[in-house]
Amino acid sequence: MAFDFQSKWYLLLVGCMAAILGINACGRNQGTADLLGEAAARAAVGQQPADPKAPPLAVAPFNSQEAQAHQEAWAAHLGEPVAFTNSIGMSFRLIPPGEFMMGSPISEEGRFYSEGPQHRVRITRPFYLGVYEVTQAEYEHVMDTNPSVFARERDEAMSGYDTSRFPVDRVSWYDAVEFCRRLSAMPEEQATGRVYRLPTEAQWEYACRAGTTTPFYFGSVLDGHQANCNGHSPYGTTKKGPFLSRPTTVGSYSPNAFGLYDIHGNVEEWVSDWYAADYYSQSPCQDPPGPASGSRRVLRGGGWGTAAVTCRSAFRFALQPDFPVFAGFRVAIIIGCDEVMEIDTYRAWVEPAFTADPKCEAAISEPDGMDSDLATVTGTVTVDGQPLEGARVVFQPSCGSGSSSYGTTDANGTYQLMFSNDKRGATPGEYTVRISKLVPADELVDEESGEMIESLPARYNTRSRFKITVTQGLNSIGFDLAGDGP
Repeated sequence: MAFDFQSKWYLLLVGCMAAILGINACGRNQGTADLLGEAAARAAVGQQPADPKAPPLAVAPFNSQEAQAHQEAWAAHLGEPVAFTNSIGMSFRLIPPGEFMMGSPISEEGRFYSEGPQHRVRITRPFYLGVYEVTQAEYEHVMDTNPSVFARERDEAMSGYDTSRFPVDRVSWYDAVEFCRRLSAMPEEQATGRVYRLPTEAQWEYACRAGTTTPFYFGSVLDGHQANCNGHSPYGTTKKGPFLSRPTTVGSYSPNAFGLYDIHGNVEEWVSDWYAADYYSQSPCQDPPGPASGSRRVLRGGGWGTAAVTCRSAFRFALQPDFPVFAGFRVAIIIGCDEVMEIDTYRAWVEPAFTADPKCEAAISEPDGMDSDLATVTGTVTVDGQPLEGARVVFQPSCGSGSSSYGTTDANGTYQLMFSNDKRGATPGEYTVRISKLVPADELVDEESGEMIESLPARYNTRSRFKITVTQGLNSIGFDLAGDGP
């Protein structure tokens, strides 16, 4: 006898099987789809939103034509456009509510344990998401500063490019949230009632996949042609592709079915969630908000310098929210939500005006031998002969490209950091060392006027930056400390 997948008897049977197998109604893990089948998993979640007049949810998998049809149906239902441009020229696309399998299947190549268990998630509210990552020009317009390493004004190698349309990079999670707050506070945006936020991790992955179930929205192969990543470390193929070694103009690659660009590669993107490796085993199936607390925030999408495996739709990365890595972000507008993201204190790493030149000692070793992928740098930082505690020491290639790494000094002024020996990391050449301290925004005072700094411009104090030269090769590296300070 053939079952009607919408009949009450079939749904009752599904519920009984789920109870026997220990699976909740959301299809908490991959076993739901495997044991009950895709149709049963969908039935267990339910496909219709609460509003009986609303269009059906966009239940993955669906193709690009269906994705566009869902967008148009929900736009008509809401009386809102599929796409719009805000007051400062940022483009947005409507993402319809829907359901998808979040995380990666056990069979996916390069899968990390934090990507599972794969589980069905329902996004119940439509939202708008930035078509592009926030650009340098947009960030500077709102924040009155451009912290990007790959800015034409800062990097001679970028002098031939219009970096205003490059994604902003080297921003912390706090910076990204502050951008959303300030953009929301602009009179033109307040007049429309729009409130900007970082997307949740679930919203991000749902929008990234756009109905697909493959590792990338364009399939199962990434070699640097389909998105801006390290094409020398491809995925799904052994053939190496291009590696730009830098971000590039947003929108340079083909969009996904929802009309979003660069959601794989270019720069890693901050999302709102705290990180927990085991969160998927306990997250709610409906609009998961992420853990209630944590020490690191999630980044998604991979970037220009990362291997293709880290650009997959399911890949999760996390860092301390106060660290300005080579990362950017895109912003969301949740329809019907006027809640502004709040943080206890907006904090920033600021390069202090030291009373004397800091002295930085460094030594490098490979703890795992000649074949190690990592090199360890250890050293101390002192000022006036006293150890500098709680300072962040960042080693960055002076050319503006390649791997950077950081460590934080302890009570003895000692730090340790790791470099990747992947021909982009601890290679011979000149490195810039930055020393900075974490301070709350209300402690930032302009040194000349004595007034509090509100917009946090980029501060480059000469005493906190100096050069170190890596003098030898990958497997035997030493630092030539030509000068202790500027």
